[in-house]
This record gives sequence, C-alpha cells and structure tokens, in this order.
Amino acid sequence: AEHYLMPEVVLIFLLLLTFVVFLSALRSGRRPAFFGAGALLGLALLCKPVAQVLIPVLPFVLLVSYASVRRVVVPTLLIGAGLLAVMVPWVARNALEHGSATTAGALGQTLVARTAKHDTGFRWYDEGDADTYERREGIARQIVQNGIRQRLSDGVIYRRVQDRFVMSDAEINQFMRELSTEIILENPGYYLRGTAKMTWQLLLGEPERLSTDWKTQNARLSRDEWDDRIEHLLSRASTAQRNELDTASAVVALVQPPAWGPTMPVLFIIGSVIVVFSARYRPALLLSLSVLALLLTCAALDGPVVRYRYPADPLIALMAAGALTIGLPLLYRRLAALRSRPAVVTDRQGRQVPVNTPAATSAPATGPVSRGA
Repeated sequence: AEHYLMPEVVLIFLLLLTFVVFLSALRSGRRPAFFGAGALLGLALLCKPVAQVLIPVLPFVLLVSYASVRRVVVPTLLIGAGLLAVMVPWVARNALEHGSATTAGALGQTLVARTAKHDTGFRWYDEGDADTYERREGIARQIVQNGIRQRLSDGVIYRRVQDRFVMSDAEINQFMRELSTEIILENPGYYLRGTAKMTWQLLLGEPERLSTDWKTQNARLSRDEWDDRIEHLLSRASTAQRNELDTASAVVALVQPPAWGPTMPVLFIIGSVIVVFSARYRPALLLSLSVLALLLTCAALDGPVVRYRYPADPLIALMAAGALTIGLPLLYRRLAALRSRPAVVTDRQGRQVPVNTPAATSAPATGPVSRGA
C-alpha cells in the first residue's frame, strides 16, 4: 500500500506478540510473563502512540476472565512495571530533548487532519464571530479555513500556521492541539457522528484495486530511479494482459477482506457478542476490545486513513473466524435440539402431552398440534 516501511508493519508484529504472551500469562499465571506482556506493549506504544489506548484493556480482560479483583492486582502491577521499564527512559529523553514529558508530540497535526482534511464540515472561521477571536487565534483560523477551501493537506496547513507565527515544533503542536479541541467542542454532536462513521469506514477497510495501478503505469514508467534489475516489470501492459484484468482483480479480491463488503465486520461483531456471553471464550475480549479501541481512537484523532486499519486487521480476522468456528456449531446444535423435541397436543384438562403417549391417543385434543418452544 505504500512505498516505504510503515510503522503499522512493526506494530502488527508487536501487538500479536504482546497478546500471545499476555494470553499465555493469563492461562499459566506466571508472573514473568505478565511483566513481559507489559514490556512488549511498551514497545508497541513506542512504535505508534495510539497503542496507549490498549493499556486499560489488559487489566479489564484479566478482571472479566478471573472474576476476582484480588487475583487481578498483582498481574496488573507486573504489566505496569513492564510498561514503565520501557516507557520511562523514552519519556525522560523527550523531556530533555523537547521539554515535553510525553511519548510523542504530533497530536496537534493529527487533529488538524481530523477537522480540516478528512472532515471539512467544521467551521474554523466565521466572519460573524471575528470580533470574539484573539488576534493570533483569528489569523490561524483564517489560514486553516483557506486551506480547507483549497483542499490542502493537513501538513501544509499545519506548516503555514507554524511559519506565520515562527513557532517551534513543540509550540505549534500545543497551539494547534488547543485550537482544534476548541473547534471540536463548538460542535461536539457533529464530531461524535463523524467519529462513528469513520470508525465503521476503518472496520470495513478499502480494497486496493489493480485498475488504479494500471492507470498510473505510464507515470511509473517515466521514473528513472528504478533499479535496472526490475525494469522489465515496468513495461506497458500488453493487450493479452489488459484482457485478463477482470480475472486478475477477482483473484486478488479473494485475499482482500475489504473487497468482501461488510462480511468481515459483521462476523467480527458476531464473534464479539459470542465472547461476551461465553465465559469459556471471555479472554478473546482482548481482541475485540483492542480492535474497537484502535479504530475508534484513529478515527477520533486523525480520520479514516486506510493504513490505520492494518494493525487491527489480523485481530478482526481472528474474531470473524471465531464467529464461524464457534457460532456455527452452536447454531447447529440448537436447531438439532429443536427438531428432536416431540410434537404435543392439549388434552381435556388443558395439559400438553406428547402426541405418541397413551394419554394423547385416548383423549381428543382440544387445541391444535404445536411444536415445543
């Protein structure tokens, strides 16, 4: 999906490894494993700060799995210790280098992307309220509103504000974070509806289409930085190859869950419902809650960027597989039980008895034959 190494690639690996270690610790109760799960989560957090939303998920899964507050205390402390062992040095480094004791400092720009790029329905500047704006605030609002009108990227808008006021990276991040938050609070209902819509978009995903690559083939052929060893791969498609586009696209769609429409999201929801009501599979809440936390946070703070779905993709697939492998046998057994129940009739005393019993055959029924509920 991209031409460079994305942090999502590393995050997928770290999250899956974290969950494997955590679930192993949950089953065995080994304390070093809980510490290791916390340390791995800390590495995931350093990879992408959005992983911070998973910090409360692990203790919650412990609580619903053990059903005992006392049993949760020590494992939670061990997870926290492992997390702090990784995070404290990095936070200290940021405090020394940037004067900010945080794990990252780009929230200002991501909120601009959320409210000015992916959702252009927010009103950043209103002539009628111009007198109520502080001078610097009013200028910044105008810059952002003009950027929306010109369909500029969030990065360009962000840097224009920074250059206009000659701010450092830390200063512009804080300024735009506060201003974006103010914009959101001016219309919270619209923001919540947009966040819900974008979360569903991320859950659905967006299929990669071969036709898009083919249409940009000529542009790629004009690039001169490609290695000679792959030059033959960049030749223009032949007539025979173009005739096979539909077939090739259909084959690719088989391994692209977003190309299946709402199938995977619906199965994910069914799987999540199953684990909520089944104590045996309750630890799988770790997967469903992590998916919802990751996608909801990305939608709320940035927007429906396609690659933000990738870390959650294997977790969605696991829950969908659970819906099939657990849900279908349960449904089959339930239907089989209903079919095996005998038909009943109502005798003269108003009692329901099976059709084949002597009481049912010796007395006429006073009501219709019915299946047991």
